[in-house]
Amino acid sequence: MTATSSLSITLTQAIAYLTRPLTVTHPVATINKLQSVLEANLIALFAPTWTPKEPLRGSGQRCLTLSPNRLPPRAIYTACLASSVHWFDWIAALGGREFDFYVDPGCISVQFGRGTKLITIWAEEPIAKAVYCSSDLCSCFSATTASTLSSKKSNKQSSQLTRREKAKQARVFVDTSKTEVTPYDGGKTTVLTGGVMLGAAPPKGKSGPSTWRRT
Repeated sequence: MTATSSLSITLTQAIAYLTRPLTVTHPVATINKLQSVLEANLIALFAPTWTPKEPLRGSGQRCLTLSPNRLPPRAIYTACLASSVHWFDWIAALGGREFDFYVDPGCISVQFGRGTKLITIWAEEPIAKAVYCSSDLCSCFSATTASTLSSKKSNKQSSQLTRREKAKQARVFVDTSKTEVTPYDGGKTTVLTGGVMLGAAPPKGKSGPSTWRRT
């Protein structure tokens, strides 16, 4: 995937997240205008630091701090002016709380206050996510958990064991022609027991030595 297509896919998700609350209060034409201008502005802002193979690179420059107490970054504010959307109405629809909005290659996350947990709201890979934060830079990337790998290995071993057991059972048959008196504590009881034959059954009409064990 090229950097351009990666940026386009991620921005589509980021813009949808930011503008979704406005869809119940604003006309479709207004939302479309807002999204169009916002996309152009964010592409210009993020493209210089967008490196899909190094998603953490330049992450701090792709962090948008959105607050109900001040105007948003220029890329968002100019989109508000172009579409006649009032910023303070918009941030109220987003919950009315200040938060940092991180847009990284293949991952979008939010953080409500410095030092708090980074929350992934979208990731390109549909597998378990791991969040890693440092004091001055936060981002996230996808990671396959050890438990997933362990589960797959266990299922594979279980499947192989089942096939071996089935193959073993297929080679065992009971010879019901064998009878004997079996001793028990307190007396003898005549019991019909089957001789368990190992290997294939002998052909009908032929007699010969066979290997068997008592059950």
